[in-house]
Amino acid sequence: MHKNFIRVKRTQEGEGFAPEFANKYLSVELNFEKAIHATELSLRIYSNTYSHIASDSVSFGKGKPVRKCAFCIGSPHNWDEGTTYYMVIFRNGSPEWFSSFALSFFYDDCSKADIEELDDSTPEKYFAKSIATTQWWSDYESFRFDSAYTLQIVEHFHKLEMKKREEGRSHIPFLLVEGELGKGKMFATKVIAPFMAHDSQTPSYECSFNSLLTGELSWDTFLDNVRKNKVAVIEFSDVPFEEDVAKLVRMFGELIYSDSLFNASFVFYAIASDVEPFWIECPFLGIAYIEDTVFYMPEENDLSSLEPPMEKKEEEEKPDKETFRKAIESYILEQASPKEKTDSKKQELTCEAFTTLQGMIGLGRVKKEIKDARDMTLFIKERRMLNLETSNECRNHFLFLGNPGTGKTTVAKLIGEIYHDMGLLSIGHTVETNRAKLVGEFIGQTEKNTMKAINDARGGVLFIDEAYTLISRDKSSNDFGKEVINVLLPVLTEPNPDMIIILAGYEDKINELIKFNQGLDGRFPLKLHFDDYSAEELLQIAHELFNKNNYIIADSADAKLRQIVEQAVSNRGESFCNGRWIHNLIEHDILKNMAARVMSTPHDVNDRNILCTIEECDIPQICQTNIVKMHSPRRIGFTA
Repeated sequence: MHKNFIRVKRTQEGEGFAPEFANKYLSVELNFEKAIHATELSLRIYSNTYSHIASDSVSFGKGKPVRKCAFCIGSPHNWDEGTTYYMVIFRNGSPEWFSSFALSFFYDDCSKADIEELDDSTPEKYFAKSIATTQWWSDYESFRFDSAYTLQIVEHFHKLEMKKREEGRSHIPFLLVEGELGKGKMFATKVIAPFMAHDSQTPSYECSFNSLLTGELSWDTFLDNVRKNKVAVIEFSDVPFEEDVAKLVRMFGELIYSDSLFNASFVFYAIASDVEPFWIECPFLGIAYIEDTVFYMPEENDLSSLEPPMEKKEEEEKPDKETFRKAIESYILEQASPKEKTDSKKQELTCEAFTTLQGMIGLGRVKKEIKDARDMTLFIKERRMLNLETSNECRNHFLFLGNPGTGKTTVAKLIGEIYHDMGLLSIGHTVETNRAKLVGEFIGQTEKNTMKAINDARGGVLFIDEAYTLISRDKSSNDFGKEVINVLLPVLTEPNPDMIIILAGYEDKINELIKFNQGLDGRFPLKLHFDDYSAEELLQIAHELFNKNNYIIADSADAKLRQIVEQAVSNRGESFCNGRWIHNLIEHDILKNMAARVMSTPHDVNDRNILCTIEECDIPQICQTNIVKMHSPRRIGFTA
């Protein structure tokens, strides 16, 4: 008999820190038979089709025992009576309990439901840990399948994952989607492929099997795309059922199941009449039907509004089976050669962004800390592939701590590219934002702005500059800035968000922000410390800018520039903006003076030396304090 239970009721008004956009409220009370220890409890509520509706979290002191916990969950969703809802309860970011409940017709009338512990072998826990927060599950919701089919899909994914673990595989080699081709393609590319790629962390490659048969797609091009993308979606339609074709399909399947194609995953989509003749002749297709690796598309769903109709070829291309046969047989022979296997393992891709970071001036601590974070991430990724990693927490969110102009924005962009190269981000772009862009003037505007920034950043980095400005020192303030934090918290608890959130600013002020909301503590395990640039490093930045823009600085001018830089560094105050300061000094003073000098005297327009050489008189006669006043920073960070 279950002793842990929940009480749930609809209420008219919100309490505490319910989101500003909410106009429908749900009161939830957790009751535990025995006190549990937690620093944070959070809820995620789903519809009977597993669509996410609302979330909330409560933080506690470290090690505090909890018997009861109350939530007031705000949402624009209508909490309908009699409808079944699912609830996942997280402790310290890990899903541990599950409950299903229905609401009473009357407001303030409690419904009671049991809380069940989530076991690793249950589909519910697999959904909560591995599916619920992925971007591709949001895409699945657009198919509008009913609750029964959705439950089957979740169980299907769970069975596949359990089978993969039992067999000790790092990936699922093959799945088949059967149904009308347009729907099948959508389902294969939007749902199945990202599931196999672990949450869209690599894009899928799309082609047709007939394009290989006809020679329209060469075998070498196909292999190159499979190697790059790791997941291939292949249309299997109108393939002629002939003995030599069946042999090629069988050979292709053997390569898939032997992991000879770069350990890639393959999704076939077809209608039943096209694939059924190949069952007996091609074992890998027959195995698909036996081992539950076929996804059958429901007939009743009209998805025409989501995908344009497929174009039909005017003329059917004649198969060039002989060319394909020679290519695939040659590849099989190459795979059987030990020398070729050894050589292929030596091929390594260099991350250009990581190389760029190492080449940046200064940032010694940052370079070391990013290398350590990169090594740890790759280490965990390899452990997870062998099912050795038990934690599913996202450990990749950053705090960038440092003064203005120390390269935080530039490094944030490189972080996105580095983590994309590691396969942790599907795109690798960076979305820059700040308080002015997030906080609105009216109720609901802040939540809308923040959600847009989050959605835009999916697949990359969300970089929030001067993040400490989101809070005021007065905790009772009605300032909408803290609503940004409320919206970010559910994302920070996602185990696989396909996004890295970076908060940047002065170290002491960022620490105040973290203390302001206990839910932030522990969500940012990675802290990068951006030290101020030394005088020598600022001079290196100046020389790099001169060389990049085809300028030459005379020795006397360089000596004078050194004096100004050393004076500025020795007298730097809070408003000194490091790299931005040297950029502004060059662009707004030195080059401006040079332009005035050159254009005020007769000169040969073809004389490159005159137009390139910076003289001593071009270096301004101003002290460091005047420079700072003239060019105070507009924001933290700079781009080279």
